[in-house]
Amino acid sequence: MIIDISMLTPDGQFTPGGPTWSAHDWLDSSTSPEETFLDGNHKKQARTLAANLTRRSHKKSRNGCFSCKTRKIKCDETKPMCTQCKLKSVSCEYPAHPPRRDMAAGRRPTQMLASSPAAAQFSMNDMQFFHHFLTISFPHLPLGNDDVWLRDIPQFAQEHTYLMHAILALGASHLNRMVNNPNFSKEALMHRGHAINGLNTCMAKTQHAYGEADAMIATCYALTFQASYMADGLSDFVIFVRGCALATGKIREENAPTAFNLSPTRHHDIIQPRLGQLPSLNPIHLEQGLTALDELQVYLRHEAEHKFYISMRDVLLHHLQSSASGYLMFMNMYRVWYDLDHETFKVFLDTSNTTIQILLGFFVGIQMLMAPLTAHEWPARANAAGGQTLMGIADWMESVASKVPEELQWHLSWSRGLVNTVIAELNGLPYAGPPVLFIPSADAETAGKGRDEGSGNAIDRLEQIAVAS
Repeated sequence: MIIDISMLTPDGQFTPGGPTWSAHDWLDSSTSPEETFLDGNHKKQARTLAANLTRRSHKKSRNGCFSCKTRKIKCDETKPMCTQCKLKSVSCEYPAHPPRRDMAAGRRPTQMLASSPAAAQFSMNDMQFFHHFLTISFPHLPLGNDDVWLRDIPQFAQEHTYLMHAILALGASHLNRMVNNPNFSKEALMHRGHAINGLNTCMAKTQHAYGEADAMIATCYALTFQASYMADGLSDFVIFVRGCALATGKIREENAPTAFNLSPTRHHDIIQPRLGQLPSLNPIHLEQGLTALDELQVYLRHEAEHKFYISMRDVLLHHLQSSASGYLMFMNMYRVWYDLDHETFKVFLDTSNTTIQILLGFFVGIQMLMAPLTAHEWPARANAAGGQTLMGIADWMESVASKVPEELQWHLSWSRGLVNTVIAELNGLPYAGPPVLFIPSADAETAGKGRDEGSGNAIDRLEQIAVAS
């Protein structure tokens, strides 16, 4: 669904019911980015994405597996595999730390939220957003830090209200993707505004108390993930990806104490054993993407355009060699955003730059292609949040296309084709051309199954993709 932006002014600032803010405030700061860290309407099938979470089924299955939680059905909590997952022959994964009555400082999630310094401003919906964050939508990055997100960050949020707002913003946006409640959309934007405002204030300080380093970086990650559920969130996503990197660099440089494991090799160390199990992308998609990208060379003028173009071309080229090589280049692609100097990055965010907008359209297409591989980053949770993430990113395509002149729309054909295929796969609808999520097995007997059986459930497929890791 399209995020309701009726509460935003044309220049992107939040007005009614909350503080004035803009994600681009960080770009307009008088300090350097290093000092501030820088700042579809597609119908879904009820059996996978459209259940109403306001019912009380969770009281009957408080610690159920991710698969049952996503399908909104009762889980009998049998381990290692529950009855429902056995019947469907899908992977059965349980939360590493299911919600406990003694969570954090011996309190329930609702008690933790109520004990925040600004508890009076939080509503019953906020309790639901907080619970949703703890059970499903907390970020899987930085890799290997799930314990920190579930144990330490909720405690820090009690002392740093802007972090609590970021948590609620992420929970609200993800939940809105599942139940399509317009009020959740508005509340997500309100919390996002408070989070950015508070983060800007904290970034401007020269001295930080214990826990503030964690609060700042957790807020950056939460707002990055939230942007992936917002139809108009691509620019914010780019900004906060840069913010995460700059914040991490600042913490390492100052050797600030943090609950997160931010080792430079952490991601690679975790993903390395899984690289050999990554599926191969369809060469047709890769070759068509390279051809389409090459047609953009005549438009490249600015350094930001050249660097982003080369980084995406390298991803496609390396995938033709191996999935492992392509995945590593995909991770490296994000470096473009935080390696750019402040002024060059402002050029990258210029929505009137048509070349950048077309390149961002290619970025959306690559995100679709990479979904079966990035599922290996979070194997126990890919099914729980993967579908909602992809539908949010699919909506980015329309936002990008609205900024591209009619005569240049054909440059977005490759990306649009991938997005349309993914939407069809997620909704169990037939589609033309090679599959994206249903990557065929190397087994000759099952090769091509994704194309022939377009009515399958791609949410199940995301789960099955991750089992091997």
